[in-house]
Amino acid sequence: MKRFALLTLFAISLIAMSAQSSMQLATLFHDGDITTFYNANALKEAYAAAADGDVITLSSGSFAPTNLSTKKVTLRGAGMEDGPNRTVITGAVNLSVTPNMDNANVPMTIEGIYFGADFKMGAIADLTVIKCGFSNITTDMSGSVENCTFLHCLFKGGFIGFTNSVVDFKNCGFVSTALGSGSADVHNLDHCTIDVTGIFNRNCNYIECVLFGVAYSTIKSGGGDAYGCVYVGESENYFNGCSSAVNQKFPSDTQFLKEESLYYELTDEKAAEWLGSDGSQIGMHGGQIPFDTKTDRPQISRFNISSKTSPDGKLAVDIEVITN
Repeated sequence: MKRFALLTLFAISLIAMSAQSSMQLATLFHDGDITTFYNANALKEAYAAAADGDVITLSSGSFAPTNLSTKKVTLRGAGMEDGPNRTVITGAVNLSVTPNMDNANVPMTIEGIYFGADFKMGAIADLTVIKCGFSNITTDMSGSVENCTFLHCLFKGGFIGFTNSVVDFKNCGFVSTALGSGSADVHNLDHCTIDVTGIFNRNCNYIECVLFGVAYSTIKSGGGDAYGCVYVGESENYFNGCSSAVNQKFPSDTQFLKEESLYYELTDEKAAEWLGSDGSQIGMHGGQIPFDTKTDRPQISRFNISSKTSPDGKLAVDIEVITN
């Protein structure tokens, strides 16, 4: 009977260890100290405990949303690419941090996260968003942003528009996402791929981008410009009025994307034909920093701590770190 009880206890311990190793994990780095939070609310708890300038690292898995509205942190996930290693925030997120004396010169970075619900941006300064996916992004049109850059991001709905703001997009992909709102709002898109079907893109400057779909209007009528771009669609005058004559137009039946490509990859033929000023292909897979979903930093995939010390006073810690 005693042996059976011990075996049962051992089995329960193994189940508990397995569950702990697969649960959501957030680590908070603050002033040289690391604090670990577990389960779906790990992000919410880590952000509540953080201060301006801290670093929060998320494991893969799904996390409950939290409003990023009180402090500027570096927030890193395991990646946005669909699959078991993706970091997902499941609910709506509001991002808007009012500048104060503590965070005026603190940059904020968000990397390697897929936002599965509405992501709403308000006023913020010094923001860099890297390798993130957005199912729907919206913005507070009355707010303004300063020094904001999106790099290697995917947008699948919503609109991005501020007031008196300049936003840079580098090697990003867009579908069903409106860009630009009102006065003095400028969007610079460098080596991006954009489905413009039915979307009015206002005050956008395109540099060596691939644009396709049914265009709502010409680029110039929206207050923008284009250089070294390709448009695939039926709008004959799409580039009319642009300052550059190196833009090209192709009919809508032109085969230019690889079949079943998740990230708008050009066919080998078009990648070799549609070249930018640096000799690389135009669109999100060209330029100096071609699109890539992989995060560059190590991720903690397992962090287990024994519930008690050993007889000699040691505490067993099991940590697994993976790199892409």
